[in-house]
Amino acid sequence: PKTKDRVGTLFLQGYVLHNGEGDLPRAHWYLEQCIKKFAQEYGNPPNSTAPWGWLEKALLEQGQVAGEMDNYEDQIKNWDKLDALLFNRYGIHLPLIQAFYSWPLMKLGKESEARAKLKGALEAAPNDEATVVQVLNSLGALEMETDHLAAGSRAFQELLSQVRRNSWKQSVVYLRNAGEASACL
Repeated sequence: PKTKDRVGTLFLQGYVLHNGEGDLPRAHWYLEQCIKKFAQEYGNPPNSTAPWGWLEKALLEQGQVAGEMDNYEDQIKNWDKLDALLFNRYGIHLPLIQAFYSWPLMKLGKESEARAKLKGALEAAPNDEATVVQVLNSLGALEMETDHLAAGSRAFQELLSQVRRNSWKQSVVYLRNAGEASACL
């Protein structure tokens, strides 16, 4: 059918394969096709009338898939593309996106660079729920992965404290991470 190679169709196929079926290689392929098709149709960077939200969603999803496949170099490349797209759109490097870099950087042995990204994101958006949650959850994970167990537990406890204090959305992931970190002490 005519819809099979549309940007939206390719994105949705990749999204469903990732989130519904857990088929990472096929999800990766469909998302890659979506990103390529978008660039063919709307340019790189996309023109001002392009439905850039599709590309934003595809890059975000592709970054998650790359991370789940332990392909950290590709994950960083996706964050670079997403950061460039949003910089082109808004004229700033969004702190939340900067925080996304910490996990692949840490997994590639670039701990100090990962910490710098988290610190910069938190300094740039200390009251933004999505950024603070991403930073504290990532910091806790980074600390646990680098055998700084007490620091990891403190980061997760701070995350839970901020969620409660600010009436932010609570995720079971935060509780699980905090519990796991406390059990390791």
